[in-house]
Amino acid sequence: MNASSISLLIGLGLLLAVPPLDARAATDATESCPVPPELALPTLNLPVAKAAVAGQKRLVILVVGGAASAGTPAHGRGYNYPTRLETLLRDKLPDVEISVVMRAAARRTAHVTVDRLAVDLEECGAQLVIWGAGAMEAGQRTEVQLLARELDAGIEKVAAAHADLVLMDLQYAPNIARLVDLTPYRDIAKSTGAAHGVVVFDRYELMRAWNENGVLNLNATDPKERLTVTRRLSDCLAETLANGIAAAVR
Repeated sequence: MNASSISLLIGLGLLLAVPPLDARAATDATESCPVPPELALPTLNLPVAKAAVAGQKRLVILVVGGAASAGTPAHGRGYNYPTRLETLLRDKLPDVEISVVMRAAARRTAHVTVDRLAVDLEECGAQLVIWGAGAMEAGQRTEVQLLARELDAGIEKVAAAHADLVLMDLQYAPNIARLVDLTPYRDIAKSTGAAHGVVVFDRYELMRAWNENGVLNLNATDPKERLTVTRRLSDCLAETLANGIAAAVR
């Protein structure tokens, strides 16, 4: 597999994309997704979001990122993690008006996200941003310091808009992990987040734990099974985020 192919596949959701299938071919998973304590989000500090919930009974979340956030691999907006997150938060916070706004697209770089971030924040008035960054940069073998500069700029724009931020590192996929060293891109997200006091949700390690523990078969090759796995992944990520956010804003 050449570099351009790897770049495309990472940008399309780390090889979880599958050919379109009838929606009836896969069933929604409703089982809870166990999260190792060290990878959970029990102590999120979201002061802006908490104040909005307390004072306005309203929470707007802006999700920015690439194909995985947009729902491209899951074949349907209703199956992506932002949509599932909105549903779960409405269940957990029934007295709060919840809105999850998505500004994500396949092959979207951090630079494009940052370039549009101020406008996106102004348009939706989000109190919380969830940003999955670095997939396209890893696929294109972009210099990690260039990604760090984009992360710095994005974090500063979110702060200027008086919103909270949760960064998410890359997805884990066994076939990509064997071909590409994603460690530098994961490390730069963690170090940049730490430098700004921003939480980094370790999506990579959590997905790897789910794969190794048999919760998700990320090695699936059958198209129907892969679609089922992709949609359950959306549920699992949404559940983890919803638990952390709900606890932080109550």
